[in-house]
Amino acid sequence: MDDLGIGHVISAFSAVAFDIGVNDDDIVDRLNYWVMYGTLLFFGISAAAKQHVGEPIFCWLPREYNEKQHRRYVNHYCWVHKMYYVPDDTPIPVLERDRYFHDIGFYRWSTIFFIYMAFTFRVPKFAWRELKNFSGINVSSIISMTLETANMEQDKRDQQLGHVAVFLDRWITTYFNSPKRNGRFSNFRRVLESIFVCYGKRSGRYLVIIYLFIKFLYLLNIVVQFFCISAFLNLNYWTFGYDILRTFTETGEWVDEVNFPRMSLCDFKIHHLANVNTFTVQCVLSVNIFLEKMFLVLWFCLVFMLAANTFSLVKWSFQLLSERRITEFMTKYTGMIFPDTSENNVSEKDLKHLVRRYLKADGVFVVKMVESNTTDMLTLDLIRQIWLYYSKNRTVEPGVADRNSLNENGGVGYKFETDI
Repeated sequence: MDDLGIGHVISAFSAVAFDIGVNDDDIVDRLNYWVMYGTLLFFGISAAAKQHVGEPIFCWLPREYNEKQHRRYVNHYCWVHKMYYVPDDTPIPVLERDRYFHDIGFYRWSTIFFIYMAFTFRVPKFAWRELKNFSGINVSSIISMTLETANMEQDKRDQQLGHVAVFLDRWITTYFNSPKRNGRFSNFRRVLESIFVCYGKRSGRYLVIIYLFIKFLYLLNIVVQFFCISAFLNLNYWTFGYDILRTFTETGEWVDEVNFPRMSLCDFKIHHLANVNTFTVQCVLSVNIFLEKMFLVLWFCLVFMLAANTFSLVKWSFQLLSERRITEFMTKYTGMIFPDTSENNVSEKDLKHLVRRYLKADGVFVVKMVESNTTDMLTLDLIRQIWLYYSKNRTVEPGVADRNSLNENGGVGYKFETDI
């Protein structure tokens, strides 16, 4: 068993690179609210720099209007007014109303659009931060306390993890096992608690439901982004990258002159005495060269994130909702704590009681979050302390366990002959 999986290595790197401290989510979540968020902000800033610092448009003018002030006026006018694209082998329509069948004004709003998309990737993170506070436990603190023991000696590690086990027990016995209410509306309230998450935060599965809901939000956000970009660019963005790759393999070029034209046409009017003269000028939209590359890179990012979020949602759903997967997860660690050769190995009945009646879904979720954001060895030591504290006090009434059962080092006194 590896002390650090690839996810743990990436988590450690991201914590250093972004200075984000202790995480209480997984690597896919961080890809959403850090990597995608940062990528879209970079695109937004780059688009703004090209528009306001560089020269995003350059228009060709007739000789009589080729002075510097005329050129600046036309460039600014065409940038803020409608422009249209006509292929080189197609004549320009005579009627003005027939010219704007393919308006290409999206580039003006590209900066705001990128910033909007970046914000949407942070919304699920904000929702998770606020909703988890109603669970009665700070998952980040549990992970932080566990991480602090990484460089401790074994006895000191057992001492601190013993405190973590006691803290978890107090949360479980006081928050999960709240006394049942009697009264006229007690049955109705229990029905509401089983239906609505906001009323079921003491049910022992609140964190699980909320976290899976956040996972669904990340996935939904990716799907919504595809539709939003399709509407913004007026094309089918679902196949955008595939179409460009197919064109590149067939022709050796990947320039999209229809959706990201380099050359566009602009009509402007000049009042001269009593007459109004209309001129059609041809403009170079260099900003579209950058926007095309940005949206192509973004397409690959969104496709990858669509697959990653789908996989992550399915994986966590199985791990948190399947009793068999939960039992396998706990058995993996308890089997190492108490090998089969031990006379005091954990029975399947004891393990199911630990999961169903004691930890419940939320308790298992906290342990899995510790595993996702620390090492397997730290998770192993924490589960050992949880099991020993549970087995020592399960014969007494829940919530009335002897809080002085810690040994002189602060860790749980071992009742078994086999130890790590």
